[in-house]
Amino acid sequence: MKMIHVVRHGMIRNPLNVVVIGCGGIGGYLCRLLPQTMACLYVDSLGADQAQQLMQSEGMSDDVRASGAVFSSLTLIDGDTFSGHNALRQEGTAGSKLATVMSMIRSTDAFSTWLNATELVGYNNYITPRNIHKILDPLYNVVIFLCVDNHKTRYEVTRWAVDQKTQNILIINGGNKKTAGNVTVFQNNAGKLLDPPIYKLYPEVTDKFDRRPDEIDCGSVSVTNDQTAVTNNMIASIMLAMFSKYVRTGGFDQKTRHKDANGNNIVVRKNEVVVDFETMTMQSFAHSPDTDNTPLQSALEGVPEGETEII
Repeated sequence: MKMIHVVRHGMIRNPLNVVVIGCGGIGGYLCRLLPQTMACLYVDSLGADQAQQLMQSEGMSDDVRASGAVFSSLTLIDGDTFSGHNALRQEGTAGSKLATVMSMIRSTDAFSTWLNATELVGYNNYITPRNIHKILDPLYNVVIFLCVDNHKTRYEVTRWAVDQKTQNILIINGGNKKTAGNVTVFQNNAGKLLDPPIYKLYPEVTDKFDRRPDEIDCGSVSVTNDQTAVTNNMIASIMLAMFSKYVRTGGFDQKTRHKDANGNNIVVRKNEVVVDFETMTMQSFAHSPDTDNTPLQSALEGVPEGETEII
């Protein structure tokens, strides 16, 4: 097989390892569109002639088919099972959430044909301090979709990412309540932190606020109706949009309408999107890496808090 390299200007140039932690509410919807998203990004990474040849062959050209040069692996992690109340806010049938999502991804042409050189890996476990190093440490240039519903796991995965000194890591974290939610990104480039960890933005994200799913007895789980399919799907779509922006452009820098002293547009790193369906608003925010417990604080000096562009 002829290997290709990313040649499109601005796109990520080293193979990425994509990880989804949590295949339930948000994660289930995200995984439904993830193969198509990755396949489109793979085709966009090719030169014009190779992309045209691949498209004309319906993805079957052996001369250019080498998605592993762009996406080395896709790893799914979830130890939960699908319950009846889950049907209110996510797709699935009785049994392992991981098995359901793995089967769905394998059956898509987007993965089996267009991403034929990308390895699909599954762990039927919750991510914990006991296994996080075994699963994540070997991965380099990793993008993690963090789709969990507890703060302790968010904290522990983010702490792992903060402590890495040689890996390139991007965490795209999605969280939501019934009619609102947010997506944050955290990037560590071999020890250089480009964004504040989520626990600095939101102090309730700690290892003491709640418990991981593996620490909770099934009989003690409180069944609530605090999420909806619409919100889960929207947050998943925003996470995929931010993933696409990262792969296409290499980061989250964005020009604003604000000018500096020389009349140039100020560039900020937009690293959070907040959406609220009841107020019908969607806003992007910029947080500096040294932000400390100041949620929704604009990184634009002199601009009032919250006064950022609507997207």
